[in-house]
Amino acid sequence: MNLFKDNKNEYFAQDFLDVNFSGLGLVGKVFDSCTFDNCDFTEGNFEYCKFVSCTFTNCNLSLLKIKETVFWESSFYDSKLVGINWAEAKWSTIKLPCSLQFFNCILDHASFFGLYLREIVIHKCSAKEVDFREADLSLSDMGYSDFHGAWFVKTDLSGANFSHALNYTIDVMQNKIKKAQFMLPEAMGLLYGLEVILVEG
Repeated sequence: MNLFKDNKNEYFAQDFLDVNFSGLGLVGKVFDSCTFDNCDFTEGNFEYCKFVSCTFTNCNLSLLKIKETVFWESSFYDSKLVGINWAEAKWSTIKLPCSLQFFNCILDHASFFGLYLREIVIHKCSAKEVDFREADLSLSDMGYSDFHGAWFVKTDLSGANFSHALNYTIDVMQNKIKKAQFMLPEAMGLLYGLEVILVEG
């Protein structure tokens, strides 16, 4: 399969192995039920594309531009997705549960600003300095992930699972955390902004 020479716009149930999409510009391509293994998408520019029920494994998508691109029921495993602005993607106008899943991925410096991401999975990931401001992350699975420097402001974390998550700082006065799950000692980060003084017993 050679995306550089053919004129196809739709790919169904295709397996892409070791394909170099780096720096590639794609417009209006549709990938349905495709798998991408060990592919390089770095600094690519995808516009008005669709990835439906696709799986990415051991891929590098860092700095990928995704203007008006759809990712529906897509999963990422052991992949690098640094610096992606997910707010540029195309999202459904109907508020459905988020169908994105990230497992053991690097999401550092990404932005999910203002997005409806109910039930998103960010499991065993590095999510350092990620922008989650004003996003709806309710009922999400954030377990075992590292949120050092991540921004949570006016974020809905209701019912979210932060079990075994690390390095998060969440101001309970500026975020919704009803029925969210946290574990000690990392849950001490919830005291941020409360101006309390802890003393040893």
